[in-house]
Amino acid sequence: MNYKRKRQVMEVIKQLQQQLDTLSLIEKSLSEQSQRTNEVDELVTGIDEKSSDLFGKCNVILKKKKEQQNTLEAINKEIRYYDAFDELARAISNPKSIDFYSAQFKNVYLEISDCIDYFQMKKTDSVCYNYFLRYQQLKSKALNYLSVFVKKQIDVMHQSCKTLPVLPLSQFTTSTLYESQVSANFSTLIDILKLKNGILESSYLDECVKHYIAIRKALLLPYVSKLLTTLEQINPNASVVTREGGIYLFTIFYKEGKLFRSLFSQDSQALKVVLGEVFEVYSTYVSTLCYSCHDLGVLCTALTYLRDEQILYRLPHSKLVALPEYAPFQACVETLISLISERLLHVSLLLVNTLIANYSPQTSDLDYPNIFKTSSISDLPFRLVLYPPTANTLTLLSNLHFALDPKPFSEVASTAVISCVDAVLRASKMVCPDKQFDGKLFAIRNLCILRDQIVPFTCVDDSLRKVESAIQELSGEVCNEILKILCPTGVESLRKIGEKLDGVDSQILQEVNTSIPRVKDILLLFNVYLHQVHQKELIEIFKARILYFSHKLAVILRKEEFEKQFVEGVSVVFTE
Repeated sequence: MNYKRKRQVMEVIKQLQQQLDTLSLIEKSLSEQSQRTNEVDELVTGIDEKSSDLFGKCNVILKKKKEQQNTLEAINKEIRYYDAFDELARAISNPKSIDFYSAQFKNVYLEISDCIDYFQMKKTDSVCYNYFLRYQQLKSKALNYLSVFVKKQIDVMHQSCKTLPVLPLSQFTTSTLYESQVSANFSTLIDILKLKNGILESSYLDECVKHYIAIRKALLLPYVSKLLTTLEQINPNASVVTREGGIYLFTIFYKEGKLFRSLFSQDSQALKVVLGEVFEVYSTYVSTLCYSCHDLGVLCTALTYLRDEQILYRLPHSKLVALPEYAPFQACVETLISLISERLLHVSLLLVNTLIANYSPQTSDLDYPNIFKTSSISDLPFRLVLYPPTANTLTLLSNLHFALDPKPFSEVASTAVISCVDAVLRASKMVCPDKQFDGKLFAIRNLCILRDQIVPFTCVDDSLRKVESAIQELSGEVCNEILKILCPTGVESLRKIGEKLDGVDSQILQEVNTSIPRVKDILLLFNVYLHQVHQKELIEIFKARILYFSHKLAVILRKEEFEKQFVEGVSVVFTE
């Protein structure tokens, strides 16, 4: 047993010995590899040091080469600039031979512009500064010749436009004023002036723009004058001239702005000023026509045309506001609207004074109630039943409502309505002066219709209250007069408060029964003078007055049942 155990131990020891031998071999191999690795690292370190030295030397060489290249490029650039200078100088020596449209001129001009920038950066050097001055002078000469050429081209563009006759709008937009063979090449010249956005270039470009605008102004101002004269000869109506001229003027604004942008690729405040002067010709002409016009309808129509975008511009509002010409044109239109509105306001006040406030009625105007019998059915309702100042007031307000702004309209409307009320009240005293009710019913009729018609005009609230007050006052007077006829004793009894009134109640009821036929005749007169609505309104006021009157009598007589008896007795008046 011990032998077997010992043998096993020996085998284990043998295996361990073999493993130790293997590990010793591995350790020896690793040691050799480590030694070789160290040798390689030493070699690499040496190579890195040599590489760094080589890279440093290469960088120095490359830097020197780049400096030499930059120097060479600068020399070549200066040589190229000198050549460009000589070439442009030769061209300028004979300006008539310069082809400003050619790519060669454009390239030389660019070279000169670049060399000016180049020498300007080195102007601390006296030699470079001298070159800078020479090149700047040469460029100025080139720009001067170019601007002269551009101005000549502008003259050529307008050569065929000087005798342009007045044309219909459709022909005007395609006339020589907006179509030219030079226009396509003209943009090339402007592009050269805009290649460099310096002060020098801008000044010459501004000169060309001023020259162009001066020519357009000289063409457009007399053309618009002739146009307006022609329009007036065709139709002297101020509103028609306003409409047709306005449509034409906006087309001119639009076409001028579009043409200018196509030629100069920019907007110009100077062009807007000139177009404003062109509009001023139109505005002055139209204002003169309107100031010599006394027709309210014509002035209102002219203002309507100016306010209506669909008539004046013929474009949807969304497209209209996107046009650059819309805002300046609309500003001019607003000024013209203000001028015509002042004239309209003046004419309106004259009409208020003449046809309303100081109206002298004719005999036929006050022939009531016969006027209802002689009126023609074909006439307008308010013409055949209204006092002329009332009809004139309504006509005036209906015309002015859409033509004037709210504030001036309110002023004129209030003046007209108040004058109308006063005129109607004065006339009511002349209508059937020998009769008791005709004059007041005449006034109530006119004032009720006036009140109903001016209700939509929300700007006349104050004058509307005056009309309503006058109606209520007249209605109260009519009701009081009817009560005096219905029961004179009752009216007299209200003045004897505190006195003994025995038997008065019976007397009052008896008077009511006796007076009912006459009161019915008076109510029939309501039907003659008043429209059904206004008649009902007055009767309701009368009924309310009866209730109040009966209550006061019952209190004075100290008989509660009297109020009911009185109301029942009077109710017969309102039955058919």
